[in-house]
Amino acid sequence: MNVSLEKLSEHLKPYLLQDIAICTDRKIIRRGKLRIFQIKQHYAKLTLEDELRTRVYEIPYPFEITTCGSKTVFCYKLNRLLNFGDLDLQAKFLDSSKKSKLYNENLYIMPLRDVDF
Repeated sequence: MNVSLEKLSEHLKPYLLQDIAICTDRKIIRRGKLRIFQIKQHYAKLTLEDELRTRVYEIPYPFEITTCGSKTVFCYKLNRLLNFGDLDLQAKFLDSSKKSKLYNENLYIMPLRDVDF
């Protein structure tokens, strides 16, 4: 993976105690106030609080992180991980038994006020 733990942490810190939305290109996955995050093993655990409850949402480490304005983009595109040769052939070798729904997607973390869905 190309993303270090420090880089992941630095991109999440500005969202602490803010109302945020976690989105893909197609829909909002979670929304709420980011209370705390923990980075363990291969996942970041985000604790989000809304009016009713507190939930933990786990996301795998991204292959690449970029910032675009007030948005942070976590890239899970396979071409970022496998950047040479035949992508379809290489993707077959990945362990798909624990495949995340985020693979080959972008995940956006942004302030809730900036959501335009």
